[in-house]
Amino acid sequence: MRIFEPLLMTTLLAATALAGCGDDDGSGAGSPDAGPEDPDGDPGAESDELLIGTWQLIDDETGDVASEYTFAADGRFTFTESGEESEGTYQVTGTELMMTSADGTIAFTYHADEEAFMTAALLPDGEVDGFVGRWTGTISIDSPTLQVDSEMTFELRADGSATIQGRQDGTPIDSEGTWTEESGQVVVSFPYEDANVNLHLDALPDRALGGPLYQRVSAAARNDRQNR
Repeated sequence: MRIFEPLLMTTLLAATALAGCGDDDGSGAGSPDAGPEDPDGDPGAESDELLIGTWQLIDDETGDVASEYTFAADGRFTFTESGEESEGTYQVTGTELMMTSADGTIAFTYHADEEAFMTAALLPDGEVDGFVGRWTGTISIDSPTLQVDSEMTFELRADGSATIQGRQDGTPIDSEGTWTEESGQVVVSFPYEDANVNLHLDALPDRALGGPLYQRVSAAARNDRQNR
């Protein structure tokens, strides 16, 4: 069962997407001080009040719910996709969200406000103007099938040029490219090894780049959708 939906990552893995932590029964192990080691442990003590609630990712073509997160105030979460529900614990530390389940542990920078929740987010690093400025994000995955430890910084300039820097599992990344805004997304293009990478990032001006981008839903709206 997939706990974590495909995430548009802020690393070079984002060029394709991250499939969730797999169907293994093993449990990933986070750092000793990072939080609970399994979904039956004590939830993380720190929480973001704006994160608490239910968030849905809507399929643009069908209008159906593609996946759904619910974060409870007690530090537990549920994730639903394709009719299958999974659960685990979460912890917020500053701008990082860590989720732990039987499938492993994933942690990334995120954004949450009254209406939107963005996973695997690049956040402003200093002053930004719309999308122009410096954006930074991190992601780490610890599962039986995948190990990732990455940090990326995008410098987007008003003339459409971009600098992409960071590390991918200890390997430095430093590339020049371009960016443009298309249909509510920011598209960052740059060469990497023998390929041209085109990252389509969900975009919240002045707030976050990355995704997927979930929308908050009320209990009434959620029940109405389920009863259709």
